[in-house]
Amino acid sequence: MAASTLKAHRYFEPDRVPLRVIDARHGDQPIPEHAHDFIELVFFAEGESVHEYAGKQFPLAPGDVFIIHPGEPHAYVESKKARVLNCIFLAEALMPDIEYLKRMDGFFDLVMVDPFFRSETGLRGKMHLDSATRIRVEELLTAMHQELERKQSGFEAAARAMLVQLLVLVARYRAQLNSEAQAADSEELSGKRTLIRDCIRYIEEHYPEEIRLDNLADRAYLSPEYFSKVFKRLTSQTPIEFINSVRLDKARQLLASSSLSVTEIAYRTGFHDGNYFSRLFKKTTGFTPGEYRKRAAAGYL
Repeated sequence: MAASTLKAHRYFEPDRVPLRVIDARHGDQPIPEHAHDFIELVFFAEGESVHEYAGKQFPLAPGDVFIIHPGEPHAYVESKKARVLNCIFLAEALMPDIEYLKRMDGFFDLVMVDPFFRSETGLRGKMHLDSATRIRVEELLTAMHQELERKQSGFEAAARAMLVQLLVLVARYRAQLNSEAQAADSEELSGKRTLIRDCIRYIEEHYPEEIRLDNLADRAYLSPEYFSKVFKRLTSQTPIEFINSVRLDKARQLLASSSLSVTEIAYRTGFHDGNYFSRLFKKTTGFTPGEYRKRAAAGYL
């Protein structure tokens, strides 16, 4: 049975900042597999649990924090007195700060690179915070929750500012862990992770343009064959599959939020053959671009 998908429109108020903090007291109850169409930062506050992701299980302890991206199925099992603080939001809640955040290596790794390393390393994005960082994260989440509940004058600006603070704090902690991990990693493995990180960053920034496999390989000073082998080992996708997944994700966003024609959207997202775009879109989503737009407008996506 496919995982159920939690929809943003059920959690965020219209014409309000798409941001919410949920104090979820799971207790001893498991949480069935599900996904969502929004970003979720999870702070495991109390108790014990086991997180299921990508067919594997990862024990959780108080002080663990990780991010679940849209469309990623996950579940909680074997919980005991579990309490989780979930900070859920859409990327638009970070505008315009997202452009500054993306410059941080820790943020870029946590939000953009980690999903493509998880096939090899499991829930790589999970971090166990030290005491000082844990206290500050919980303070920010609690204060954000209060602002959003009380709705006093200026609450949206205050809550959004706290979200930025939270992500900067977590990104800096991640960057610190990266530095420590690189010192412990073999030179070969560290180099491969740097390679993939740089390629993902390049693809994210240049997806509307023509991106050739040999050009990506040249950037990494590798042969196209070896580059493809390394890329797939670390991401479970070929470079072309990953490029298409980025472009399709951008296309879905434009179909749901703009009145641009399907042909224009195909062109803007790097697909210069409209028929190929439509075939690939339907193969990936199960809907034609036009059907997807109608479903998004009706709130079914």
